[in-house]
Amino acid sequence: AGWEFIPEFASRSFDFSPLSLNGSFLDGNNLPFPSDSNVIILSHGFLGSRFDLSHIAEELASKGFICVSPEYPESLAASYNRAPGLDRTIVNNELLKFVDSAIRPTGYGVVGHSLGC
Repeated sequence: AGWEFIPEFASRSFDFSPLSLNGSFLDGNNLPFPSDSNVIILSHGFLGSRFDLSHIAEELASKGFICVSPEYPESLAASYNRAPGLDRTIVNNELLKFVDSAIRPTGYGVVGHSLGC
């Protein structure tokens, strides 16, 4: 069918494997929250999703930043039903309360796109 044009990376497997850390394998379940680090909030644009800025989050996380990306109510990929009165301000305030108590950040940064600015 003429599929020779597909780049090699498209045929590779990108399945996640368990991570070995000090001889222990981690599968992402029941991991403790990191603490005492800088937190970056990644805020998607109108109708976007929490995954829109994941490429930036991955790079920042590789440099030691803790990245959080809330899902806002107007997202087309929202993982919850929209409640009356729920908006970005409420989501951000609740997120900041959680981050302050669970992570104890040393500083904050914000990355936004479109309405996320």
